[in-house]
Amino acid sequence: MVKTQDFDFAKDTLYIPVDMLQGQGNTHDKVKNVAFERPADFLIQINSENNSKILVDAYYDSFYYLYAQQLNMTEKNPEYTKKGNGIFNPIYHCLSREIYLPEDKRTIPFSKYETGLLKHGD
Repeated sequence: MVKTQDFDFAKDTLYIPVDMLQGQGNTHDKVKNVAFERPADFLIQINSENNSKILVDAYYDSFYYLYAQQLNMTEKNPEYTKKGNGIFNPIYHCLSREIYLPEDKRTIPFSKYETGLLKHGD
């Protein structure tokens, strides 16, 4: 539960930092220009019915680690490997790897889905 004064769900944005692991996380989000009392591993962004989501500290992002660092299937960003970098990423799930169809002589690209999106309602 969050208590706020004069919060307008349609116009304002509420950020809720979530600390999961001791000794890591971001004390700020440099894109959104917000700071936190303790390092956060996740950031919940409440902003209208269609723009609310959960973000993950780039250093703690398992999707990035697996598909960029380990498998070289997505673009690498060296900033993501630094603790306390002030970057939060969307949370993704891989839907399919890149697949080459030899009979059709075409490649179906890597695809992902943003699982951190929050839906309005119960």
